[in-house]
Amino acid sequence: MRFARTALATIVILLAVSGAAAQSGGLTVKVVDANGPLPGATVTIRLFARNTGDQPWPWGGPDELWVCGRLLASGGHDKTIRLWRVRDGQPLRALEGHRLWVSALAFSPDGRFLAYASLRSAKVVGIKEWKMLQNVEYGRKNRGSVVNSIDFTSDGNLMVIAGNAGNVMLTETDGWNDVGDGLIPDATSIKSVRFSPDERLVAAGNGGGEVTVWRTRDMSLTFQFSSMVYIEAVAWSSDGRYLIAGGRDDGEGRLMVFRTRDWQMVGNPEVLADGASIEYIDVNGNLIAVAGEDAHVRLFRIKE
Repeated sequence: MRFARTALATIVILLAVSGAAAQSGGLTVKVVDANGPLPGATVTIRLFARNTGDQPWPWGGPDELWVCGRLLASGGHDKTIRLWRVRDGQPLRALEGHRLWVSALAFSPDGRFLAYASLRSAKVVGIKEWKMLQNVEYGRKNRGSVVNSIDFTSDGNLMVIAGNAGNVMLTETDGWNDVGDGLIPDATSIKSVRFSPDERLVAAGNGGGEVTVWRTRDMSLTFQFSSMVYIEAVAWSSDGRYLIAGGRDDGEGRLMVFRTRDWQMVGNPEVLADGASIEYIDVNGNLIAVAGEDAHVRLFRIKE
């Protein structure tokens, strides 16, 4: 099961690969109203990996998927970025010929950019003209570091990337200048990075169990929490009142919910068992959607 973040907080996009679909190379896209549950539209997209002789995708689906409005982007081990129309699954564009696989994807919410990571850098494509605009190398002191996560502000004017170097990098998209760097000393790989809804803060979670928050304007440290959780995902509530982090803690998928007005932890539920890790989190109001390695989606409500 794969998940894609949407530009609309009221919608959770669930991307599930069934056994039959995996054999045929099809990917079923289900659109679910987070306030529902209401039945959503279903589209089947047939994915191919060109480097395997135009056979169905050998891994049952791409490693990275991202939805922005009417468009879906996919990328993975076939080293190709593809753009699809969500309404009917029509393939629109492709970028081929990459030497390495795709490790992260993100649309800018304003629809101007698609950024993807081919391991050591974030490459930015202009969606309208469908051409490469910029290659942003990651890791000021460690150029060989892998990029694991990318995010944009709502106006597309700032991009943040993070990965195995243990730092987050802020880049202005007007001129592509590096304008900030937040380092977690001695940190293991950062797995997820996200701007807050008001874009004044940026949060990251890493494999060492740390949740770190910086001020966007100067990348000064605002909050840091250390835990035993191997963090795979972070997300903000749509009103900015909560920051949620999730991952694996001693074989259990666990959430940590922080109240942002005083940075107190107000929830720490175990949500997955049997060694399954949390892979993706999306939040709408006080509802948290959690996806894990056990191929299930669970909804939780924040209560204080």
